[in-house]
Amino acid sequence: MTDNLLKEMREYAAKEYVPIIRPETERILCSMIEKIRPKRMLELGAAIGYSSISFSRYIADDGVIITVERDEDRAEMARRNIATLGLEGKIRLIEDDALTLLRSMDREVDIIFLDADKSHYIDYYEDCLRLLKKGGIIIADNVLFAGLVEKDGEAERKHRTIVNNLRLFLKTVEEDDRVESELLKVEDGVMIIRKL
Repeated sequence: MTDNLLKEMREYAAKEYVPIIRPETERILCSMIEKIRPKRMLELGAAIGYSSISFSRYIADDGVIITVERDEDRAEMARRNIATLGLEGKIRLIEDDALTLLRSMDREVDIIFLDADKSHYIDYYEDCLRLLKKGGIIIADNVLFAGLVEKDGEAERKHRTIVNNLRLFLKTVEEDDRVESELLKVEDGVMIIRKL
């Protein structure tokens, strides 16, 4: 049932240009989540609920994924997809702005999956670290932004803010002695950040 719905969701996302996690990235992250078996996971950027549904198979039996989406239509679709599988007890969807939610939270989490507005990763970072338990990880998706982040020189105007902010985010993480990090150059780039 879950696999069938995920397949339908992936087809819908491709047809309607909804950004969801890419297949190889999904495989790597599911394997990572399965090893950790988190009790509390936070996802910034639910879209239609694809990744939280996929990840929910690998969290602790009594675990929960808190996921946030600010787009009303996508949040509604995510809610329906989660309900179709009866996962309301495992996935808690909040319709809100990611930064607003982050700043209102105070309970520790084991894993944070960053997949919201790429230009705001740098703004989310300190609050993510504050919420992350020692040894916990932040997974930041799409950090290479179609290769533009590693490309020499300035990005074209329409992508400049996102590219510059992602470059700043990666530099900040790499220089932060509170964490250890690894950049996986798979698909659109994934940064794995572990809090020391």
